[in-house]
Amino acid sequence: MKSGRRLYWLAGLLLVAVAVLGYRLWRVHDLRRRLTSARVHLERGDPSMSLFVLRPSLAAGRRDGELLLLAAKSYRLLGDSEKALGYLGEAASVGYESAETDLEHGLALFELGRIQEAELLLRQSPTKEAAAALADLHLQIFEMDKVLGDLENWIKLDPQNPFPFLVRGDLWVQASDHEKAAGEFRRAIELSPDYFDAHLRLGTTLIELGRLDEAAESLANCQKLQPHDVHAKFQLARCRSELGEVTEARTLFEQVIELHRHYAPALVALGKIELDDDNSRRATELLTRAVAADRHNESAWYNLAIALRRQDRHEDAATASSNWNKIMEARSKLRELTDRIQTDPSDISAHAEAGKQCEALGDSPLAIRHFTTVLAQDPTNAEARDALRQLGVAIPRATAGTTAPASPTGGNP
Repeated sequence: MKSGRRLYWLAGLLLVAVAVLGYRLWRVHDLRRRLTSARVHLERGDPSMSLFVLRPSLAAGRRDGELLLLAAKSYRLLGDSEKALGYLGEAASVGYESAETDLEHGLALFELGRIQEAELLLRQSPTKEAAAALADLHLQIFEMDKVLGDLENWIKLDPQNPFPFLVRGDLWVQASDHEKAAGEFRRAIELSPDYFDAHLRLGTTLIELGRLDEAAESLANCQKLQPHDVHAKFQLARCRSELGEVTEARTLFEQVIELHRHYAPALVALGKIELDDDNSRRATELLTRAVAADRHNESAWYNLAIALRRQDRHEDAATASSNWNKIMEARSKLRELTDRIQTDPSDISAHAEAGKQCEALGDSPLAIRHFTTVLAQDPTNAEARDALRQLGVAIPRATAGTTAPASPTGGNP
């Protein structure tokens, strides 16, 4: 009788043990499945779906390092870098460290404007993603010498990727070294023959070099790849105009305006053709549309003033000339400030003033870069913070450089 009871209890304990083991194995399997699914969604560029998959495990209080890392990455991609840092801190507290965590930590700090900390962490991550992030970081704060080194490192780590060659070509364009730029764009095309952006940049650069037949060939490739792209069609029209093929150029400019009726560069180009044909009324119509579409386009104001004078509308012409002068003065000031910044990238007064000039010229992205650089060195700078708020940019706390974010695990995300 006793042996029967003993067997009964042993069988019961065995069933409980099997059930507990089965539950634990199911939890491990479920977590692995969720992590795999979350990575797939992140690779597809869907961080919201990644968080949806991870949320049950996070709500259950799971402290798996990879789970916390993927949650951090999802939140960073959704624009909540503060929460991302919290999850990364949790991952570190459970001993989960990897090149990927260093990369995510660096990217989150960068997006919060904590530039120096971000740079240190990204340098610890020997990955092509970290090299790309460092290039972007130094580009944003105008440290161009470092950008070139970052790009060289990126190319070593990822030699078949055409994008770093495209970025390096853009840097040479900014430096007015169009020959080197063309070489970089050609290298990108060698790696990816159907790379539309590389063909477009090469064609535009060849126009600047005066190699118009080569430019036309490259831009024709753009037309084959994306027949309705207005930028490529505009550059091809510009090339035809430079070649003296005015009739074909006019047709192409008109096609651009049909595709995008407010495309100011095409309106200006067609207006100049009309001026050359002494059709000042038609030129005035086109150029008026151009300045309405882009009031910071100096070429539009300059040519509009000419068209108005030819119609004896001297008061309107004077207004157009005044607007042109204001734009040219702002551009001149910006060039002087850019020279100061190239000499000393840490000159925050030059960055602050350059940001104002970029605002005046309607270049909000460049203004944001300048003001962000100011905050990277002086997180409490009220002028830069106010300017960024007016530009619609989320501002990190003034203490972001010294205060760690709160852990997110105190409640459900």
